[in-house]
Amino acid sequence: MLSRTFAINLRLRRLELGLSQEELANRAGVDRTFIGHLESGRRNASLNTVEKIARALEIDPVVLTSEKYEPGNGELFVIKVGKNLEVVPVAEKEIAPAVLKRLDA
Repeated sequence: MLSRTFAINLRLRRLELGLSQEELANRAGVDRTFIGHLESGRRNASLNTVEKIARALEIDPVVLTSEKYEPGNGELFVIKVGKNLEVVPVAEKEIAPAVLKRLDA
């Protein structure tokens, strides 16, 4: 689903740049809570807003909707936690299986 792909890529790119939701919101000229809602999939963005956010993230808007997007620095990876996808720093990759096992219990 395109909106889910956008939400994941938005979060990946924001974390890749080391930005908080508030910092990204300020750069893009939107409300901080809106960024959180986009990342969680609770809201959808207009094309104009996607363009503003992409500019703030220094990325082509098309990349935000691409299922093939991968962060450039290789320091993040995605794990599935229940129905949600979570972005985890590679430094914590070794603990991810233990976290997932505890969440399943």
